[in-house]
Amino acid sequence: MRKTALFWGFILCFGFLTARAEDTRFLHWPDISGDRIVFVYGGNLWLTTVEGGAAVQLTSLVGNESRPRFSPDGQWIAFTAQIEGNDDVYVVSSAGGPARRVTYHPEADTILGWSPDGARILFASKRAHYALRSNLFTIDKNGGLPEMFPMRKGFDAAFSPD
Repeated sequence: MRKTALFWGFILCFGFLTARAEDTRFLHWPDISGDRIVFVYGGNLWLTTVEGGAAVQLTSLVGNESRPRFSPDGQWIAFTAQIEGNDDVYVVSSAGGPARRVTYHPEADTILGWSPDGARILFASKRAHYALRSNLFTIDKNGGLPEMFPMRKGFDAAFSPD
């Protein structure tokens, strides 16, 4: 009797958990800044508040967008977008508007974050080596030439606030 009650209790709880998860099962890579959340849904960036409610679509590029990251001041969102088969770094205002491409290289560039002052974007890429290793780079949020970190290899990193 006790095992049966535990079994049905587990099934009931599991049912509630999966029913709740269905509401947001296609949301990916959320990032938060203040009371706003940016996330990927259907290959595009969407913006909402921490209270929930209706989300606003920020981008509609022809491709798949991923890994959005708010700048430290919350005014910009950097993200990786795969357009025509190549991953590059893009930036869009968190208030909306057109997205701007920041990197131009045939190797994939994957956004990791922002410098603490919000002037530079941190990303990983294999652009410096033809071997199976990536390096860390920063680039100005307006574009330009990226600067490679002096480490031998790197694929994931973040800046401390200081």
